[in-house]
Amino acid sequence: MFSLPRALSPVLLPITIFTLRSLSTVGLLLMVDGVALMVAGITSVYVRLVLMGSFRRGYIGSYRL
Repeated sequence: MFSLPRALSPVLLPITIFTLRSLSTVGLLLMVDGVALMVAGITSVYVRLVLMGSFRRGYIGSYRL
């Protein structure tokens, strides 16, 4: 008797492997994007503090760095 899952199994395995690889690549890219955004945010805050003159001798306001 004809079974659709059994007939499609040679096709589904490469598709499943490709999908898992794609998902792992997308996850890696999202992680890299997140780190890049975090670094950009920290850099922009630092530059803003330097330009405003708040960053002097290791002090920002009343806090010691």
